[in-house]
Amino acid sequence: MSALTEDKITTARVRLFNYNPIDDTDKTTLILSALLLHCYGYWVSTNSIHNIHAPSEGGQENVATDILSAVNDAAIKALANLYLCGLLAPIRAGGGENSIIGEHPSRSSFEGNVEEISGLIKIDVAERDQSVLKGIVLTRDNNRCILTKTLDVEVVCDLESSGVVVSEEDHRKSGCTIAAHILPFSLAPNLVKFADIQRSSKVFALIEWFSGFKIVDRLHGIDINRIDNVVTLTLGAHGLFGALRIWLEAILAHLTVNQGRPHVYILKNPWGIDSGALVDGAEVTLTTIDPRLPVANPDFLAIHAACVKIYHASGMSEVIDQVLHDKREVKELSEDGLGPSFRVLEYSLVLFAS
Repeated sequence: MSALTEDKITTARVRLFNYNPIDDTDKTTLILSALLLHCYGYWVSTNSIHNIHAPSEGGQENVATDILSAVNDAAIKALANLYLCGLLAPIRAGGGENSIIGEHPSRSSFEGNVEEISGLIKIDVAERDQSVLKGIVLTRDNNRCILTKTLDVEVVCDLESSGVVVSEEDHRKSGCTIAAHILPFSLAPNLVKFADIQRSSKVFALIEWFSGFKIVDRLHGIDINRIDNVVTLTLGAHGLFGALRIWLEAILAHLTVNQGRPHVYILKNPWGIDSGALVDGAEVTLTTIDPRLPVANPDFLAIHAACVKIYHASGMSEVIDQVLHDKREVKELSEDGLGPSFRVLEYSLVLFAS
């Protein structure tokens, strides 16, 4: 980290320290401090990776710039509200919501699709045909949840129907899986509705600014389904991943343990939910059967991990979770992800923050 960036972040933290909260419920400082916590982890120890929140130094500097550009406390509060309603709320509200990705393909059909698509290198076709996408991702992940190694139960049935003997252990560990999005499918706009396109564009712009990563060209619209934004998870793991309860922590490339081992992560499950299957601290290595079928994008996983940590460090997890719980009777999130539930959530959070 450059000295200039460190100075900017330090000054931003001082500005937050001098912020005058409206009352005891004002979480402005918590929200923005959580966005800046990356520098704290960096200063304490270069190996203290678990305290890092911001996905990149560039993203962290962007947040510091926002804070220093605020002319008064009202502007600081408005900035916190922007990140609350424009980043945390849509990520959390859309987490666990997936597109209906076709019927489960038979083993023979999706293996054929893999062979055909890999041979022609027409990955974009798979990304636009959702039933093919599900099969491609499942096959890339060796028919298993990337976190629990649970073998997909439909694959077990297909194997046995074709005369293949499935081990007792695989039988015992088999279960239902889903093709799950890292950055929620619901962030993609309904391309028919101009207001939703505008709203979605603003969400992605904020994600880019906060993360320091260029993602809009890769994830806008139909590209939310690109292969490196989709992984195989069990239904339970998918729910926890989307609810911002578990995440994958990258093992930094400069650490000796990861030299020559790309796409190696540590599963973080600090609350110990379903700890038998989702072991906190377990090492997860993402692999692919074909380099033309990319594994999960490290930038997308870094954004998800950062959002989990900020969500809880900011003190907003209980607030947003409660709002979502209270609004279950309202119509579920529409397919575009910006339907009634999200709008009720956004409105409730604005009222809370004001």
